[in-house]
Amino acid sequence: MNRRVFMSDFKESCVDLYPALTNTQKGSLYGYINSKGNFIISPSFSTASSFTENRLAIVCKNNNCGVININGEYVIPPIYNSIEPFVESRAVYVQGDIMGVIDEGGKIITKNPYNFISSYSDSLALVSIKTSSDDQLYGYIDMDGNEVLPPNYLEGSDFKNNYALVKSRDGTYQVIDKSGTVITTFPYKFVGNYNEDVFSFSESLGGLIGYVDIYGGVLIKPKFTSASPVNDGYMVVSTSPNYKGNYGVITLSDHILYPFIYDDIRYVGDNRFALGIYRGNNVNTSFNSIYALGDNKGNTLTDFKFLDIQKFKNGLASAYNLENSFFIDLSGRMVRNLPVVKGTGTLDLQCDIVYADIDYIPYYMNKKGDIIYKPNNRIKLNDEYTILKLKYKPNVDYLVYYPQINQSTPSTVIENINLKLRELCALKIVDSNEVLDYNLYGNFETLFFKKDLYIPEINTYYYPFGAAHGMTTRSTPSINLKTGEFYSLSDLFSCTTRWVDEINKIIENMIKTDPQYSYVYEDGFKGITSIQSFYVDEDNLYIFFAPYEIAPYAAGFVTFKIPFADIDSLLCKKGSFYNSFN
Repeated sequence: MNRRVFMSDFKESCVDLYPALTNTQKGSLYGYINSKGNFIISPSFSTASSFTENRLAIVCKNNNCGVININGEYVIPPIYNSIEPFVESRAVYVQGDIMGVIDEGGKIITKNPYNFISSYSDSLALVSIKTSSDDQLYGYIDMDGNEVLPPNYLEGSDFKNNYALVKSRDGTYQVIDKSGTVITTFPYKFVGNYNEDVFSFSESLGGLIGYVDIYGGVLIKPKFTSASPVNDGYMVVSTSPNYKGNYGVITLSDHILYPFIYDDIRYVGDNRFALGIYRGNNVNTSFNSIYALGDNKGNTLTDFKFLDIQKFKNGLASAYNLENSFFIDLSGRMVRNLPVVKGTGTLDLQCDIVYADIDYIPYYMNKKGDIIYKPNNRIKLNDEYTILKLKYKPNVDYLVYYPQINQSTPSTVIENINLKLRELCALKIVDSNEVLDYNLYGNFETLFFKKDLYIPEINTYYYPFGAAHGMTTRSTPSINLKTGEFYSLSDLFSCTTRWVDEINKIIENMIKTDPQYSYVYEDGFKGITSIQSFYVDEDNLYIFFAPYEIAPYAAGFVTFKIPFADIDSLLCKKGSFYNSFN
């Protein structure tokens, strides 16, 4: 469900290699194309970043991440769980329970393990360790991984312009330099949002917020309920309780640039603001606003007609409305000599080509809008079957990609399968003009295919605007493409065995003995059900449970992998299900 290519993680390099997605039997894979749309590095990665100025790119495969050069060769082996983008020629990695830092040659520079490491800023990185009492203490390491300021602070910010904000062990907020010398001690209960040598502060916890400079001089007395960091001398603030809108913009001199009447305001760079008002009747969230563009004189330059405005870069910003995505200039006018594309998302001008991420499909165009490369929407299973990836978008906030099977010789069996697949994919009727109070996104990938058995993984993410998080539903139907059968778990087992009891025992033992299941609720597993969620591959049965079913939301879909070799005597090897893939 997440986007798997990070296009804006690095400074633009103009290396003629661009990460590109292709849909395959094995899921979505990334390789690298040139500006003509030809693959130079074949698709084999689950994630792929843009190449940096130093011609390096972070890639991941099978949950292992490394770094490649422009020839597709690993310069840092794929041994890490994740690697953050290189900043100041250093990258933070995660390997198991350990975080560390590597340089561009792959050398590990950290001397100690840490619970947290930020990206480098001003040649130092913020790190933290966990104490015996389970608290976090923060300190700083230099470019060689040395602890120049050992973890001894309750809180810490990145260094900027040679200074950082920390919270000392006695609970006071201080500004320190790179030697740890205290420059300023603040007498306030809260200080934060350090940027441009200015902080927001509160005299009491949860109290009204003001602004103070790096030497402790009060710039604006506390009077706001929310206050953003300073950006180019501007701050987005509100005086309304509970983050319910009524935002405005002020300057460091406390001049009101925009009155406190907007439901959302975002600074988008180049002295421009996205000014948002609620779209529709939902007045409880800024997630569904419609925007106008404003300047630094307090002038509203456009009507309220944009659903999103990205940050300006070289005088251009990506924006979209209900129907199209496009570039706008600093006056808010659509740029007509650059692509205008149907769908909602972002556009990014990269050297001489345009990267588009529209309706969750990443692709490339030239400046005229001609397609250079776009992912395939036909996935060949074999000579007889092809999966079509079709799009259903009745509303700007309702988007579903769903599978339909194409057979070389059409049959009623395939027609019936396709009908059931559509029923599984949340293709409900939605008015195109209705302002929804939620967003729904659905997609699928091929989970397993062998012989006659096809198993798609169908995911749908439902997010009510303003909620702490959304909910994902997951369906993995096991489909016999020859007979049209949709198998249930019981179809895999012999009716003469007590297979339910045996599977329950296996899962109970895994929960008790395998540390990876320590998050399962005590007595959360009550046994599998007649409509149990599952899927198979060539050698294993996978039983899974939805978030909250037997474990917290953060655990995701709790999955138990059971090798067929462990349950061989329970299987119905003469049955239709077993023989569909054996």
